[in-house]
Amino acid sequence: MTKLIRMLGLAILLSAFLVVWVCYAAKMSNDKTQQNLKITTNQANTIVLKDFPGQIQGKADLENEEGKWEYRVMVKSDKTLWEVMVNASSGKIEKVENTTISKEEEHSYKDKDKDNDDDNDKDGEEND
Repeated sequence: MTKLIRMLGLAILLSAFLVVWVCYAAKMSNDKTQQNLKITTNQANTIVLKDFPGQIQGKADLENEEGKWEYRVMVKSDKTLWEVMVNASSGKIEKVENTTISKEEEHSYKDKDKDNDDDNDKDGEEND
């Protein structure tokens, strides 16, 4: 019984070490990736405003789109809302989408709902 408790304790200790190591490696990888970015959030906003004059809506989000880091910048011009993706390495505008505030709110709501579903699935629970 004592041997079993020792082995269980060792397994828990090794598991904890592995979790810490994986988290550290992920953070270092993310830090290194973000250090390679040549464009800041403010620069992305300036790039977008040159082609799409108007008012920046919210804060630009840094997203990994198909392996490329891009800033998602929302700009409102009159009644039009533009979603503009700026490559964080080159500063080039990669994609432009004409959208509405309600579409963006719905998209954001669906993303949050999907994240919650994913979190629950990881916990072994199912959503009905």
